[in-house]
Amino acid sequence: MATSTTYDWITTEHSIVATDLPQYILNLTLNSANLTTTNATNVTLPTIGRKVSPTSTAIQFTFGVIGNLLAIFVLVRSAKSHKWRVFYRLVGALAVTDLFGIVATSPVAFIVYANNLRWVGGQPLCDYLSFMLIFAGLATVFIVAAMSLDRFVAVWFPYSYSVTMKKASLVNLAVVSLWIVSISIAFLPLIGLGQNVLQFPGTWCFFNFFGTDIKDKCFAYFYATIGIIMILLTAILNSLVILMLAKANRQNGVRRKASSVGSRSGKSRRNDVFIMIFLVVLMVVFATCWTPLMIRIYILQGTHTSSSSLDRPADLLALRMASINQLLDPWVYILLRKENMLRVLRLMERFRKHKGFR
Repeated sequence: MATSTTYDWITTEHSIVATDLPQYILNLTLNSANLTTTNATNVTLPTIGRKVSPTSTAIQFTFGVIGNLLAIFVLVRSAKSHKWRVFYRLVGALAVTDLFGIVATSPVAFIVYANNLRWVGGQPLCDYLSFMLIFAGLATVFIVAAMSLDRFVAVWFPYSYSVTMKKASLVNLAVVSLWIVSISIAFLPLIGLGQNVLQFPGTWCFFNFFGTDIKDKCFAYFYATIGIIMILLTAILNSLVILMLAKANRQNGVRRKASSVGSRSGKSRRNDVFIMIFLVVLMVVFATCWTPLMIRIYILQGTHTSSSSLDRPADLLALRMASINQLLDPWVYILLRKENMLRVLRLMERFRKHKGFR
């Protein structure tokens, strides 16, 4: 027997009591059948009684756009140095994907804020925003995992890597394939596996990860499982790369004087170390931003009307953390470029010598 539940994120004057949280949320899917009121294109979702400001959204938008544009500019400008090797092509794809995701989704939130949190556009705009969020999010996850896979193959199987990864067309094809897979998954709620719904506080749409329908649950589990697998895969691959680099450095320390190609292999390993530092930091940022959303989705699949499933602000926070990943990715690359790390090492060396001299 269902128990009556009051939605604590709705103001008192708009309070709604129902026997099923998901049913109320499903009424916010903005289907044309539900919009036969006086204004069939606009829906207002009440907030929790406080004024909502677009300032944070505007700051994130500016920070993300500038960061990704700057990362793309730095990549293009330093093309002679990295020669668009596989890893750097993937970095470029990541920056382009993050930039596209920000530009394609943020304007919708600005429109809703400008209309006093009144949703404009009905279900078509809701489907568009959810589609873009799913696509850009999964594409980012896949590309980060691909970067880890690239380093793993390059370090563990250098000969095979040098033979198979010479053609840039293969890398471009891989990136396009990841985009196509992400698009295909984002299309699933549009064709019946799950559905896109308006989310708290009424400024964004996403797939229904708190529904009781079997199709909603299937897509929610599918989406969260993909995310968890990619996070674990990235962590495992990076750990194996670090293990191999540490082993190679120990061996190089023993053979350095005897090896005629020691200087070249040492330079190559040093470059691998720089890339690995960048990749580890990127992985930490990636896992920190995405894990809460995946865990939150899993938790909601096992609850219906409990207090945890009613925590709409927690859902919003989890998605915002995931979206912050698109803002931080380019700055991680900009700050941890090989050139910047070399400058830091030189400064540290000078400081150490100066301190030792004194």
